[in-house]
This record gives sequence, structure tokens and C-alpha cells, in this order.
Amino acid sequence: YRDEEELEEEEEKEKDEEGEKEEESKAVVPNSEDIDEEEEKKLKSFSDLVDVDDIELLRITNVETGQYEELVGEDICKTYEEARKIFKAGSKFTENAVKYYTMDEYVTDHVEIKQDLSTIYKSLAHFDTDESRQCKMHKRRIDLLTELVSPLNIQHFRMICRQLRFELGEARNTMVSLKYSIAAEQSADQQNWKKINNLCFSAIQEFQGFIDLLRDPSDNFPEVLSEDTVRPYIISQIYIARNYGKIKPVNAQQKIVYLGKAVDHFNAAVLYYDKNGCEGVKDEIDVAREMAHFLPAKIEKIRRMENGQL
Repeated sequence: YRDEEELEEEEEKEKDEEGEKEEESKAVVPNSEDIDEEEEKKLKSFSDLVDVDDIELLRITNVETGQYEELVGEDICKTYEEARKIFKAGSKFTENAVKYYTMDEYVTDHVEIKQDLSTIYKSLAHFDTDESRQCKMHKRRIDLLTELVSPLNIQHFRMICRQLRFELGEARNTMVSLKYSIAAEQSADQQNWKKINNLCFSAIQEFQGFIDLLRDPSDNFPEVLSEDTVRPYIISQIYIARNYGKIKPVNAQQKIVYLGKAVDHFNAAVLYYDKNGCEGVKDEIDVAREMAHFLPAKIEKIRRMENGQL
């Protein structure tokens, strides 16, 4: 009889203990049924990582930003000196950043930071009225971007390589325009024209490199380009055509060859636009269409002059 009584007491005791545990769990996590599984995981992982007593240590207070606000203000730059002040701060920050985000460990981040530095030089050149100094800034951009292209594996970083080739083409193209302007004012000699010609060929090479990187792994060119590449493609074709037209030839036959290539690239831009369309390039296409129509007549005139028919 005593054994049965003891067993009953033990069972009642166990029931009481189970009830107390349920009450405790409800008190620790109220309305636990309303918390989804994902939120529960977050709570558990956070509580595992951080002691409740140390949570206050995670709170960030009294962040001093005054020194940076003085370096880079909120007002829009209006003069070269104002732009130069921001340029110095920006170049310092980017140079510090690439020390951590190295090419070996953080390829994408490293390239993007160097591209930011290139953009800073480009922005500063906009405020400088001295064309010679502008050329030096764009030359610095070219040096920055060129050193990034060689180490990159095209198969793994194809999109980055495309961006770099197009940006290099734009930088060289800007230098061609600046050198042309300087040559017109200073009556450039044959040596200077040779340098300008080399710049034209370099710009053509960069833009053509960008176009070639649009091909698929089987070396086929897509009939329809993606939204982010169609405008650069059309602009590249037009810039290639313009640079062929700017090259100073050694004779009439060479002039005919270069103008013929210019017609081909103008037509390539117009043909793609007429077939597939593209936003934001209508003005450029209108000019390209006119040049593609006008240049064949000019080529024929040069050819007739060369043959003594005029």
C-alpha cells in the first residue's frame, strides 16, 4: 500500500515540475507562437554571439564628422580652386582605400576605387581652363586605368574589362580633342601631328577593344545588345569613325582609306539604331547619318583629284 502511495506522489510531483517549466518558458518568450521561425533563428543567433550585458558596447555615440565636412562641403563647386580642394581630399581617401582593397585580394573593389579616382581627375579637369593641364589630368586617368587592364583575366572579369576599355577610349578621345584645339592655336608641326595621330589610333583601339568584348565565348556578335551596352556600343562606333576622320594622312590614298573606314563605322551605328533603337543617342545618330551620306562624295572627289580628273 505504501509503494502505491509513493508512486502517486512522485507522478504528481513530476506533473507539477512540468507545469512550472511551461510557465517559465512562456515568461521568457511571451507570445512565442506569434514569432516566425526566421525571427526565432535571428534571436537565438544574436543571443549566442552577444552577452546581454555587453549590448551597450555596440551602441555608437559621439561620432565626430566635422573634419570630413570641412574637407568636402555640401556646396556645389564653381571655381577651380574649390574643385581642387575637394579633389585633394577625394584622392587622399581613394589612395588610402586601395591600400586595404588590394588587387590581389579584392579585385572588383580595387578596380572600382581606381575608377572613382579617374572620375575625380575628370571632374577636376572640367574646371581647369588650361588645356595643357587638362591633357595631363586625362593622361593620369589613362595611366591609372591602363595598369588595371593587363592583370585581369578577360574570361572571369569580362564586364569590368569592357568598362575599362570604354573609359580609356573616352579619355583618349578627350585628349585628341584637346590636342587638336592646342594645335590649331599654336600651328602644330609635323611631330605634334604625329602625336595626335597616335592618340587617334589609341582611342580607336580602345573603343574597338570594347566592341570586341561584346562578343560571346564563341566569338559571335549578338543581334540585340543588352540595355547597359547598347548606348556605349553606338557611341564607340561613332567615336571610332570621328577619329579616323581626324587622322592627318601622309597622302591622298591614305586619306581615302581612313575616310572609308569612318563611313563603315558611321553606318554600323546607324544600322543598329534603325534596327533596334536606343534612347539618348538621337542627336549623335542624326550627325552620323549625315556624315555617312556626305563622306562618300568627299572620297570620290579626293580620288578624282588624285587621278587628275579635276
